[in-house]
Amino acid sequence: MNQSDSIANLAAALVKFQQDCPAITKNKTATIPGKDGKPGYSYNYADLGDTLTTTGPHLAANGLAVSQSASSDGQFVTCSTTIFHSSGEWLESDYFMLPAGGTPQTAGSALTYCRRYSYSAAVGVASEDDDDGAGATHSADAKRTDEAIGSDAPIIKAIYGKANALGKTKDDIAAMITAKHPDKNHPGDLTSTQAKALCDGLEAIIQKRKKEASAIVPAEDAPGIPF
Repeated sequence: MNQSDSIANLAAALVKFQQDCPAITKNKTATIPGKDGKPGYSYNYADLGDTLTTTGPHLAANGLAVSQSASSDGQFVTCSTTIFHSSGEWLESDYFMLPAGGTPQTAGSALTYCRRYSYSAAVGVASEDDDDGAGATHSADAKRTDEAIGSDAPIIKAIYGKANALGKTKDDIAAMITAKHPDKNHPGDLTSTQAKALCDGLEAIIQKRKKEASAIVPAEDAPGIPF
């Protein structure tokens, strides 16, 4: 999670918002079929539009605004939510990630889901019923985001491309990974979240060096990779 130097005003406004904001009406129902003889389950939820409609006026009334950043590498969709306060303070959530699926339709659906979950968590509202872990149990049938991504994952090409731009070799990347995760030495050994963090960390260094183009920053002085 990233934030401005101070979030005192933002925090106070967010507390006031959560006091003022009414409960979101959950007027949609999702039914998840069971597999392999296991029973399915259903839950009620408010879609993204209803969530934004309910919370938006109360955020604005407290000097708050929300922006979301989303991306996809063809394998996963990711979304982060940033809350801004009129004082200039800001608070950015960690990335929420889901498998993208194999079609534009499934990727779009996953992105909407990501946005709703990330937004609701960031502003502290409940947009769906607590399923008491049923969703987590059923998600075992899908590719888990805490599994190693494998050596052919699309994000690996991006990692090596950014490493090359920084003058780093594959061995350098292996050393970075091992320093953080002693049992791993290749981007394919990382989980999707760890790989995304590594890629974002390399990109952050690239952007930092572009801004400091007039100065030479030795590789050993570059900021750490937060993955």
